[in-house]
Amino acid sequence: MRQILVVAILVLVTATKLSAQHKAYFEPSLAKTKTKNSLYNSIKLIDSRTDTTLGFVQTGAFNRRAVVVTKQPLENILSSIFYSAVDSDAGSGKLLLHLRQFNFAELTAGMSESGYLAFQADLYSQINDQFKLIGAIDTLFQLRSSIDVTNPLLKKGSDTLAGFIQSHLTKNTVNELTYSYSDVVHIDSIEKKSIKLYNTKTYTDGLYLTYKSFKDQKADKDLTVSGAYLYPGNVKALDENGKLKEVKLNKSYAVVYKGEPYIVTSYGFYPLQKNSNNDFTFTGKARVSAGAGTMIASSMFGVLGALITSGGDDATFLMKIDHRNGSIIRLKEIVEAKPISVPSKVDSW
Repeated sequence: MRQILVVAILVLVTATKLSAQHKAYFEPSLAKTKTKNSLYNSIKLIDSRTDTTLGFVQTGAFNRRAVVVTKQPLENILSSIFYSAVDSDAGSGKLLLHLRQFNFAELTAGMSESGYLAFQADLYSQINDQFKLIGAIDTLFQLRSSIDVTNPLLKKGSDTLAGFIQSHLTKNTVNELTYSYSDVVHIDSIEKKSIKLYNTKTYTDGLYLTYKSFKDQKADKDLTVSGAYLYPGNVKALDENGKLKEVKLNKSYAVVYKGEPYIVTSYGFYPLQKNSNNDFTFTGKARVSAGAGTMIASSMFGVLGALITSGGDDATFLMKIDHRNGSIIRLKEIVEAKPISVPSKVDSW
């Protein structure tokens, strides 16, 4: 009875903390001017983000963490932006926005604050039951301030989303390729078909300094490995002077050794596995800052996360490679099970 009550209290405390979580609201930026002769008069949304939150910012004098939320569904916000931008002379076309990433993060370092926005999206025109690409965005914005970066960051995100939509209202398709609705939903699989890395079972040995060379399977340098396993210090390659030097982890992306691919991080070399979704995943260590904002930024922005994370503790994560840009995305933390202490005697009530 006592154990059940303890569990119930823990659940209640957790629920209370979640409901009391500090919030910052993302508001849509409505168009200041109407677009004449828009080809489109409606818009729909496909949201395929891995993380469907909008990230975190820091508010107040003590930089209290706040989760970014909306007061209405994201599709309603999208419609508000769209209808504020089109005029009464709009054509009969339909738009489909495929949102792949739209997340905020805010960090404090020293006497300044840095805000980040990661934004990936594709915009399609609909013709009957087919879709054609008319525009895409894959960008990362950074804002800095010695006072407060939160409001400018949220406004930047809203303005960027609105600007992306409005800038394509009079544009036609970029090519003749057509997609079904299912194709758009599973566009990752289609994109991977054009990347050699995802369509081979034989990987080229060598050192890869960038994701581009890795995905094209064109090694930048030959490798020399002393011993049977890869670890920092025993993996070497020729430098620009023709001398054999230890591979620098912070200047490398991947290696392939004896036909097996490895991702290179500041912690060393981790073997890559291809899962059922044709994604390359690995389990490895990453830095988790004492500040939650830094942890979120690391998971959001992949490789950038390694650059902006400082201090804190190490943790183990299941991670994957973003096939579009090679960034590293944290999927979940791997927590080792700890033994549970069970009382030898349960008091009666």
